Amino acid sequence: MKTVLILMPILFFYIYIVKLVNHIKKTEHFTKIFGFLTLNSYYARIMDMLENLTSKSIIGGCYGTYRI
Repeated sequence: MKTVLILMPILFFYIYIVKLVNHIKKTEHFTKIFGFLTLNSYYARIMDMLENLTSKSIIGGCYGTYRI
């Protein structure tokens, strides 16, 4: 009886967390939560590209810069 009382809340929270994660993946909340992180990485790439365009370099572009 004690094991049932101990395991029931653990099982309940496990099922709840699994359902919550599946709900987040299926809805727009996933893109709202993780989209911010990807937007920050895109912003950093754009800033690097602008820096490469404005700096004096032998080889410029999106993939790297070799400065003199």
